[in-house]
Amino acid sequence: MKIRAAVLYEVNAPLKVEEIDLAEPKAGEVRVKILVGGFCHTDLHIMRGEFLTPLPAVLGHEGAGIVDAVGEGVTAVKLGDHVLMGVIVSCGTCVKCAAGQPYWCENAAQPMMTGTLLDGTSRLSKDGRTIHHVFCQSSFAEYVVVPETGVAKVREDVPLEKIVGLGCGFGTGLGSVISNPRIKMEPGASVAVIGCGSVGLSAIMGAKLIGASKIVAIDVLQSKLAVAKEVGATITIDASKENPVERILLDAGQVDFVFECVGKPESISQAFDMIKSSGSVVIVGAVPMGKKVSLDGFGFLLGKNVVGVPAGFMRPIVDMPRYVELYMDGKIPLDKLITGTFKLQEIHKAVEALEKGQAIKSVVIP
Repeated sequence: MKIRAAVLYEVNAPLKVEEIDLAEPKAGEVRVKILVGGFCHTDLHIMRGEFLTPLPAVLGHEGAGIVDAVGEGVTAVKLGDHVLMGVIVSCGTCVKCAAGQPYWCENAAQPMMTGTLLDGTSRLSKDGRTIHHVFCQSSFAEYVVVPETGVAKVREDVPLEKIVGLGCGFGTGLGSVISNPRIKMEPGASVAVIGCGSVGLSAIMGAKLIGASKIVAIDVLQSKLAVAKEVGATITIDASKENPVERILLDAGQVDFVFECVGKPESISQAFDMIKSSGSVVIVGAVPMGKKVSLDGFGFLLGKNVVGVPAGFMRPIVDMPRYVELYMDGKIPLDKLITGTFKLQEIHKAVEALEKGQAIKSVVIP
């Protein structure tokens, strides 16, 4: 079928909204009519060449819509279901999937990084030329074909434009705190979050849910620090005006956990200096490929810990409906993170808003 989609043809070039071809879903795949997509900072990383993926490609990996067609053997969803699509897909049969850890699927990493679906081929093309997927999704389009393991049915009364970020940004931030098997955060813990975009603000919400005693928000923009206060931060630090390590030691002392949600080597190093000897740095932000991080090696002798987070340890079918219920119960105010709505042909405005620091989460309507 013919669809309109936002295609990236080369690094540091604008997205081109044009008509392309979408093939029918194969076995284990679902076609979704997109109602809304979330613009994630990782999309910007891809556009800048900081996260390598084969081009041309249709971007977008926070999609939500209605199931329009299903391939052979699909059981997770049916025609007409309202669904969210996550950044994590999985084969469902490997050792990690069998253990309930689809975020470490042994068969999904290669297709996700090489721009295909799980069978190693693309459903997207133009004039016979292959167009690649991003994270087995590509939701900046009117329709997508995705593996059923990356799709979660959600209740029909939830406003998809408010919760679409659960597919990556919101879900990653929340999951890094409340679904993280590598740390155990108890009520009363002290927490710092570096970077108050959609991921960091969601992590703040997660820390508040658990009952953290101190939640320190660190950013370079006062506008984002103001939102951090609204969603649960007890202390804010403007890193554009003062050294965040020195400031946090004065205001809160060393903390139990620091969630680094920017993906910058220098802020990871700062996070390591902020934690207690028993503490953990949780790296949630997407560090550009090839970048190295410098840490004070003596800290490891003290017992300091560094933890990586694969997309918030997302189990789409389990976690996304759970997070939706938290939203509908008023426990995670995701509405406060939606800062702009753009039509597909205006997607360049969403890019500009994120580049200028004006956006937390923009949504794109086909």
